[in-house]
Amino acid sequence: MNFALLEIDEHTRALVAAAELAGHRISAAYDAHPASVEAIRSVAPAAEIVDHWEALLGDGVCDAVIVARAAADEESVRDEQLRTFLQAEMPLLVAHPFVDAMLTYVTIDLYRQDSQSPLVPYAPERSHPAIEQLATIIGQGEASSLGRVEQVVCERFLSDRSKRGVFAAFVSDCDLARRLCGEFDKLGALAASNSDNRWATLAVQMSAIAGVITRWSVVPSANGPAARWTIVAASGKAVLHAPNDSPWKLELQTGDESIEHEYPGWSAAGQAIDDLIAATQGNAPGATWFDAYRDLELADAVDRSLARGRTIDLYHEDVTEHSTFKGMMAAGGCLVLLVALGLLIVATTLGNLHVPGASAWPYVLVAGLVLFLLLQTLKFAFPPESREIVTGTRQEERP
Repeated sequence: MNFALLEIDEHTRALVAAAELAGHRISAAYDAHPASVEAIRSVAPAAEIVDHWEALLGDGVCDAVIVARAAADEESVRDEQLRTFLQAEMPLLVAHPFVDAMLTYVTIDLYRQDSQSPLVPYAPERSHPAIEQLATIIGQGEASSLGRVEQVVCERFLSDRSKRGVFAAFVSDCDLARRLCGEFDKLGALAASNSDNRWATLAVQMSAIAGVITRWSVVPSANGPAARWTIVAASGKAVLHAPNDSPWKLELQTGDESIEHEYPGWSAAGQAIDDLIAATQGNAPGATWFDAYRDLELADAVDRSLARGRTIDLYHEDVTEHSTFKGMMAAGGCLVLLVALGLLIVATTLGNLHVPGASAWPYVLVAGLVLFLLLQTLKFAFPPESREIVTGTRQEERP
């Protein structure tokens, strides 16, 4: 399979290496920053460096595109690039989060739904065997060796505690937390109020629909990124040590017994390449755009919780053209009621002043209402909603 590379970062560097190790080819690459070209040549020396990213859409150039995270001032450009690739039905493997704006994820999903092109977020740790084992233990409930899980605690060790660095780490860990605990319905965030960078001291508590409490916090580190997950259960606990540059270790503690598992040789990037290939063949990958959007929804709620100083309720609504249209029409209905009330007051005043034409206000009101009702027929311009809603490649059964 021929891959193209859209800019390079730590994630796409690993994906390129994994693709070449699996026997695939990096045929073309683009980066807007001249200093990054040498970095691309170091990992993909045979790739053709193109001057414009649109060249990646040329016939026979590639079969799929690996997309890096956008710089803070280039998020609108990355949004345009992904929309163009999706319209051209180009399969994409995208570093997650590729931007920090949830609305951009929503827009991209609407384009994905139209094109049905494979769009796979690179969530490096979601399918890790240790996470799979923990998810199995939590899913067993009281029947597991640890008993019913009550709390999940994540300590994220970071050397880069800027808002952008903490945001990306939180999004990544949200993906794992959702994999372990399911969807969350409440989120509360705390941070030092007198800090210039509040995210450097961020602590978040989330409540899962299944009843598990998850606590997440930032811890300063001089040794690069890492994480420690602690699963607190009724009859024991599990501790997952997740360093960035060495095998993960999982300790299961029940009573006086302790069992340790180590997971060498697992490649997150290699799994992501396999997921993209599976998606191009019509199979469901491990991580979908549904998962990516939900992660950004949680990260967006952190900002709102910090700004309001309270817990945020989360509502898991499907984002489709139908739901967007219904929302616009609901808002339009409220506007029509306000305009009708205002028209009644103005028309009555003008009538008392004997202004010519003031008595015609009922006809104007009826015409406006008829026009609004006719706008409702625009819903037939959308493709009919099936009973199954497909978001990413995950199917949600509508009740």
